[in-house]
Amino acid sequence: ALTARDQGAFAAAARGLEQAARLTPDQEARSRRLLEAARAAHLAGHVNAALGHVDAALRADPADPVRHEAEHLRGLVIARSGSAAVARDRLVAVAERVERDNQGLAAEMLADAVLPALRAGSPAEAVRIARRAARLAQDGSGHTELSAKIALGTALIFAGEYPEGVALVDAAAEHAELVTDRQQRAYLGAGLVLAGRHGSARNVLTELLNDARAAGALSVLPYALIRLADVEL
Repeated sequence: ALTARDQGAFAAAARGLEQAARLTPDQEARSRRLLEAARAAHLAGHVNAALGHVDAALRADPADPVRHEAEHLRGLVIARSGSAAVARDRLVAVAERVERDNQGLAAEMLADAVLPALRAGSPAEAVRIARRAARLAQDGSGHTELSAKIALGTALIFAGEYPEGVALVDAAAEHAELVTDRQQRAYLGAGLVLAGRHGSARNVLTELLNDARAAGALSVLPYALIRLADVEL
């Protein structure tokens, strides 16, 4: 399964990891393998399978780190394929539970809740969530700070606070090479589109699409293609 994953065969990796989990007697190792199966299924674009693996991982009653990662992933999958309001609420609720022990992870979850909040029609709420993510991200990694900056900038533009929002998106774009997560790169492209930075947005999104296709990361393609269509329009 790991060999398949490294070669971009995410559907095969998900099946192999699920089979490995069934044969794994140690409960913690089993839940971790199910979580990795969920990640692989999500990258392959298999939404229902990803959610099924997440639920199975949580039923194994894993330790908090695996539980929090699984709940984070479930929120991300729902954000891309289900109810925006449900995804927002779940990500915010999990962030509140982990904030005391892991502020960086809480900041990432809150940043990931911003786009669902916007799609749910709540720009003011999205700004509040994003500002909270930015505060928590100050003690996190550079990647976490950039994620929060992209989220806050995008939310502010939607909420009509254009100068502050564009400044944040521009600042994030200056360090685009540090945004290694494909979904966050897609969000950066979306923020640049909203900011009117169409040339930069095209570059970010085109590079992301080429990378996702080469890696077989199909789940990234729909959102990135829609944002690139915005640029071309």
